[in-house]
Amino acid sequence: DYSSRFGNGLQATSIKVKGSGSKLKSGPQQFLVGLIEKAIAVGSTDIYITLLKAENKAVVSMKTHKEKHPFPEFNVEHEFGTKVVKALWTLDEKQNWEPAGVRDVGVTYTYQQDRNKTVKYRLRGSSLEMPGVGHSVCIRLRNATDIIPLEDMTYTPKQFDAINQIKEAKGLAVIAGETGSGKSTTLTAIMSDIPSTKHVMEIANPVE
Repeated sequence: DYSSRFGNGLQATSIKVKGSGSKLKSGPQQFLVGLIEKAIAVGSTDIYITLLKAENKAVVSMKTHKEKHPFPEFNVEHEFGTKVVKALWTLDEKQNWEPAGVRDVGVTYTYQQDRNKTVKYRLRGSSLEMPGVGHSVCIRLRNATDIIPLEDMTYTPKQFDAINQIKEAKGLAVIAGETGSGKSTTLTAIMSDIPSTKHVMEIANPVE
């Protein structure tokens, strides 16, 4: 076992995941760390936790290469799954997870890649109430140092020209798309390309 630190200074002890056949038994915060590190290990960009109250279970899946895959070894009872979700929200001292409505949270997670290297990930949690069913929770993982250059993205020449105009134009530009379509990735690449002589200010809630 080893320790990992979240961005606000709260420490959680993680457990090593020894393969898909191992059942994780630990406290909610330890379970959360094991879940996050499994996602990092398999290259997932999103963790999904579906809280199904009537069925008394929490179902876990992850998105890798734009495909969603179930991870039944992480499925737990509804009450414990709810505690895991709350564990993420309480890592932000200003946030508490509430069952009603839509809730968002953003925290930093430091992953110990090896003995000499750590990698910071931004975690963005989003919770949506499903009346009569339960809750749908998504945790987006983003390596804060992993920036994909615009030229390496699969845009058409026309789209690429439009994106380049955003860097020079004044006024309002809107980048829209469905979940997982690359909005945050594109914005990150655009902001990284802006000359250091220009002032850049990011306003986000939660911070991604």
